[in-house]
Amino acid sequence: MKRKISLLLGIVLIALFSFFTFSTNTQADSLSYAEEHSAVQVTVPDPILVNKSGNNIVDNNIQLDSDWAAPQYGIDILGQKYFQIASDEYILADDVYPYVATNEIIKVTTDVPARLYTYDGQLVKNCMLAPNTHWYSDRIMESQTADGNTYFLRVATNEFVKFSDTALVIN
Repeated sequence: MKRKISLLLGIVLIALFSFFTFSTNTQADSLSYAEEHSAVQVTVPDPILVNKSGNNIVDNNIQLDSDWAAPQYGIDILGQKYFQIASDEYILADDVYPYVATNEIIKVTTDVPARLYTYDGQLVKNCMLAPNTHWYSDRIMESQTADGNTYFLRVATNEFVKFSDTALVIN
């Protein structure tokens, strides 16, 4: 029993040592993300869908908060911006927020707690990320805040931290 505990403790110590010894930080805004991981999340209960000609499509499969692959960014159809989500189905850009899927560990680099925002740039009240803490991020997106457009990393459901307040941790 003591041997198993010693072995387990040794493995944990080696893993922790490796993490702190071999990890490096890279500024998040210095990396580019592949377009093939582009997607949109639906933000309204009944989004507007059209075909290439601009004719309305009735599709009961498009649910609020569902995610759809959308490799092409912003297609203009009859003067409005859409994202292609199927071979001949386009969703109105105002009914979604676009993002790129990621798989990153990030570190908060600010000296004070980092503010959080919703997908549409609204400040999340009573919730911040502590300095020098690590977080998992699964998507990156651009949004407009009161101080202008900026890039964000998602750390929780509809909670995003500014790119500029973080660095990617690369192991």
